[in-house]
Amino acid sequence: MEQIKLYKEEWWPTPIWYTDISHNDINPKIIVQECQAEKNRGYGRDFTEFGQSWGSHNLVDPIKAGVYPELKKLSDFVENTATYISEDYGFIRPILKIEEAWCNFQYPNGMQTVHTHIRPLVALYYAQAAEGSGKIWFRPPEPMSYSNKMFTKSDNRYNFEKVDYSPIVGRIFFFPGWLSHHVVLNQSTQDRISVSFDLI
Repeated sequence: MEQIKLYKEEWWPTPIWYTDISHNDINPKIIVQECQAEKNRGYGRDFTEFGQSWGSHNLVDPIKAGVYPELKKLSDFVENTATYISEDYGFIRPILKIEEAWCNFQYPNGMQTVHTHIRPLVALYYAQAAEGSGKIWFRPPEPMSYSNKMFTKSDNRYNFEKVDYSPIVGRIFFFPGWLSHHVVLNQSTQDRISVSFDLI
């Protein structure tokens, strides 16, 4: 696998790391096929409360068993990169391991409501994302941004009320699990397909 360049942006200040994985190293089309195979098995459920989406059950065991080789490569990448992030962030455990992994299908006209994760680190990889398929929005811990605005001259990275990123195929994000986030409406005609990981 070629050397990656890991970017970090800080908001509120909370770090959000991301990088673009070469399609030669991890092929997003194969990731889509493996997620579709899991969906075809019916091993998951629809989330109508999240605005028409489908999520698989935990895929850690099938991935470790070699059922999905490309997802295994992605999982290895996540754990290897998480070692750097753990050191950078100062986590107590220097080596984080994936505890949960799942495929997400966000259907056209679907969205995902505001939520957090209970694990210290989350990774999110985009395997299929057409233009307009829905940005991910991050929000600060309340009422941090509002109180910061009272004492600052203009908008800056410490007082923004939200920060959003467009989904890009092959891009992976890492962020603390407690950071509130949601996904806006998928206005494309395609499913947005992503893979999420919770690490501890």
